[in-house]
Amino acid sequence: MDIRTFFTKKRRVEEGIHHDEPHCSKPTPSSMETSLAKQVGRNRINYGIPSDIARIGEPIKQIILNIYPKENNRAFVADWFKRYKWLQYSVERDAAFCYPCQQFLPHGSKQSSYTSTGFRNWKNASDTRTGFPKHEKSIPHTQAMAMWQDKLRRISTGSSVETLINHEVLEKNRYYMKSIVEVIQFLVVNELALRGNYVLEEKKEQGLFQNLFEYTCMKDPNLKEAFSHIPQNATYHSPEIQNQIIQAMVQVVQNSIVKDIKESDVNWFTLMEDGTRDKNNRENIAIAIRYVKDGIVNESLLTVTTTEHLDAATFTELTLNTLTKNGIDLSRMLSQCYDGASVMSGKVSGVATRIENQLGRKIPYVHCYNHRLHLIVIRTISEMTFIRLFFDQCIMLHEFFHHGKIAAMYGGKIIGRLLEQRWSGHLAVTKVVNDNYSEILLTLDKMKNDRFNGDDVAKSVGIKKIMLNLEFRMAMVVAKKILSMLQPADASLQARSAGLKDALIIINCVQNEITKLRTDEMYHQILEEAKSMTSIDSENRTHTQKRQVRRSNRMDDYLMFDSSCSSTKKNEEDQPFKSEYFETLDILVAELQRRFSDNDDLLNSVASLDELDVNKMEPLKNLGITIPSNEEATVVKAYLSRREDKTEDIVQVLYRQREAFKDTYELFASVATIGCSTAVCESTFSTLTAINRPQRLSMSHERMAGMVFLAFEKRRTQSVDLNEVLRIFNNMTNRRIQLF
Repeated sequence: MDIRTFFTKKRRVEEGIHHDEPHCSKPTPSSMETSLAKQVGRNRINYGIPSDIARIGEPIKQIILNIYPKENNRAFVADWFKRYKWLQYSVERDAAFCYPCQQFLPHGSKQSSYTSTGFRNWKNASDTRTGFPKHEKSIPHTQAMAMWQDKLRRISTGSSVETLINHEVLEKNRYYMKSIVEVIQFLVVNELALRGNYVLEEKKEQGLFQNLFEYTCMKDPNLKEAFSHIPQNATYHSPEIQNQIIQAMVQVVQNSIVKDIKESDVNWFTLMEDGTRDKNNRENIAIAIRYVKDGIVNESLLTVTTTEHLDAATFTELTLNTLTKNGIDLSRMLSQCYDGASVMSGKVSGVATRIENQLGRKIPYVHCYNHRLHLIVIRTISEMTFIRLFFDQCIMLHEFFHHGKIAAMYGGKIIGRLLEQRWSGHLAVTKVVNDNYSEILLTLDKMKNDRFNGDDVAKSVGIKKIMLNLEFRMAMVVAKKILSMLQPADASLQARSAGLKDALIIINCVQNEITKLRTDEMYHQILEEAKSMTSIDSENRTHTQKRQVRRSNRMDDYLMFDSSCSSTKKNEEDQPFKSEYFETLDILVAELQRRFSDNDDLLNSVASLDELDVNKMEPLKNLGITIPSNEEATVVKAYLSRREDKTEDIVQVLYRQREAFKDTYELFASVATIGCSTAVCESTFSTLTAINRPQRLSMSHERMAGMVFLAFEKRRTQSVDLNEVLRIFNNMTNRRIQLF
């Protein structure tokens, strides 16, 4: 039979047996059907779409025959039409097809075995792993079925909808993706790693992300059910997808910060910036913004970025581009706060000067007050020999007591390692040595046994002799006293609420208290504390006493001996290290005055803000800050003098009365916006150190920076809008799983 005759006979048969509805009545069998079925089995066309199944836009065709072509004693079964409403059979191809997948799915997501080549594995047609049940549970088929049912509903009701995607399917997809985002969110906020090691035996990656997701699936039946319908090539567990989700979350958190900046109480913000090197020797630049919203001072990290060039021009361009990219109005920049590095603070071509020049107006630069305190401490330690030697000996103590056998025998608190860049560690080490002084000496005494070699014993003897020396104890007490007085100022300035006005008051108080230490009474008090630490009588200076030289009688007529020489020597013995004590205080006070005496009109205006003297506010007015009228200032002063709680923050008090004292509140809120410390940036680097551990050095900088940003801004990260994250993620590229 030629091909033309074959199609003619087939068409005649179809005219009597095919119907538009899924359930059809059985036609009377005929000998022509039997012969046709046999002929079809021998004349299949294996390419193109069969002509005897529904074309695009046509209703479903379910052809029922008494006898279907057999191959290997297997054939299509008509009862399958009752179970699978979507099933079509092609006599021309002797194959099964899926009507909704053929009609509604785009070409790229169609399964060829059900839309073009046809399904013919009759033996496994009912198998849940390879047959019709598996196809029926697939995501593409579920979406196609939803669109088909929706079309039938619209035809029956005459209604229209915005989308042909079933809402239930989209909800399942979004639920699955939200679960992935929440797993990443949890790990990032807790500074934990996502990836792990690839296990060859199990042929999968073992990491916290994968393990936590599997645990969540085990606990959440809905997620497990949704995961079962996800195509294996679109599980979205890969590191690339993780990076995209992290960046989507970063964008949402940044949008939240920028929104708060734009809605701040006053039209100003302060730019804060600092940098550090990570373990990969990459420069990390933290850019933060200070602003006032709802009467509360906020310091928010905007981004962590990097650059290979560390010159002022590059930093300036990078900073301004970052602000512009995030939609922050540069005209709202009120002040700048950096450390004292010349590349940032240079008066000729530093970043602060370049930003002023590019924006064409005065933008005051504030040298970080915490950094100034650090420089003061370092200068004092380096200038005073007996203080410097004490900290050198503390380093020796740390190294000696760090060894295993000695550390096991030592019962006191661990002696930490000194870091030059963190002077607060000097205070911690000094307190540990001071509080555990007796325990350290006791441990050194115990080392004279067979467990230790001669080198260790010799070191212990030398260390003990140094610690028993009065010079060591005096330096320790003086260092503890001075650093303890500076520590509250450092802690206060690190608070995000501390502003320039608070900093000026704090530094002035510290300077006054340190000046009070420069008295004979305080000297004797410190000396007695140093002496009382041990009852050993061998208290002498480290220098060797000179041998007494006998005087010859022949020189009596030529030499005169004054009693003042012996009295001076006696005075030094009664008041040891007095000159060193006073000299240390003199250096410290001089450094405080030098580094914090910016006789600037702006600082003077800020310092006198509580006076509300409008005549002293001219420097603030020149920056564009609103100044209240004399009449409003007078009323505000009277109002503030009558408030019950004198300790309450004035900005908060005025915020509640901002409708009545609009200009005054704007003045105080604007001054509160001026930052005095880059502590928020330095806190970012602590988070960076926790994330960029030695085991995770292969991370790209973009991934690491994103995780640092989200971990640091954890409050915002935990409350992020997951739907917004999914929308950004969905728009990054074409997705296999449809979310919206």
